Amino acid sequence: MYKQTKKKINFFRNKKDVNFIVWICPLLKPLLLIEETSIYKEEEKVKQIYFLEQGKAAYILPRYNSLPYCYIEEGEAFGIVDIVFRTLHSPDEAIAPERLRRKFSVMATEKSVMLSLDFDDLQRMQIEYPEFYDELFDS
Repeated sequence: MYKQTKKKINFFRNKKDVNFIVWICPLLKPLLLIEETSIYKEEEKVKQIYFLEQGKAAYILPRYNSLPYCYIEEGEAFGIVDIVFRTLHSPDEAIAPERLRRKFSVMATEKSVMLSLDFDDLQRMQIEYPEFYDELFDS
């Protein structure tokens, strides 16, 4: 049922734990974006992370006419670095979603399909599947 997700997204590619796949795949929300559509902007609240299934996206410099400086390729996860940044600077604090803000802006640079995972589901993943949560943040 979830073969395409396992095949296209690097994070899911070698997962043998069927329970994890069956748990997480229904939580992933598909998004279809056209070229030059903003995915998120610097200083926005962190509401989800993303997996690029098809197309291309990039971290951009809004002050320089949305100049792309780092491309996100098919299969990659993104939107995670904002959470990592916060935990590195406040390692003893619980991650409170209302305090998490984006440090970067990201835009689809061509027609793209991605999957989003809500922050609340990510926190549940940390409790229910800590080994996969850690792996997501180690990559």
